[in-house]
Amino acid sequence: MHLDHFEISVAKDTLTQAFATDLNGLLEQVFGWRGSLRRVEHTKFGETTELTYAIDRGFRLIIREGPQALQPGQEDHLGFAVDFDEFGRLSEACGRFASQHRRTELSYFDQGRPTRIDLGDREYQTFFIRFLLPIWFQFETTHQKRRSGEAP
Repeated sequence: MHLDHFEISVAKDTLTQAFATDLNGLLEQVFGWRGSLRRVEHTKFGETTELTYAIDRGFRLIIREGPQALQPGQEDHLGFAVDFDEFGRLSEACGRFASQHRRTELSYFDQGRPTRIDLGDREYQTFFIRFLLPIWFQFETTHQKRRSGEAP
């Protein structure tokens, strides 16, 4: 068994080309996901607009207009574990993106740096970003810490 997709409902008439272009600034240009906006026939809602992003290994994020938009709680999110180097790239790119787009929210970011938690021999890092959608994206990594005197 594997997770195939995650679907988020947004209010009718939200998924305009302008909205998709703005959202693509984060999801395509920063995260590296490929998106497509299209009209489809939904078995329950009839003709609707959807914006679908290919993420990884067949997993997709589908944003669909519906009769009721998703209303998540305070920290509802999609969590992604990434390797140390990718985490560094994403945290820097998301920080730059947030500084250029006022509608962006960052959490677990302090003075431009993601949260770090010392786990003894390992370090955990995380941050959350939200932009235009009613849900956060969380990125996290755990890596082995260098011992004192160990070469980089």
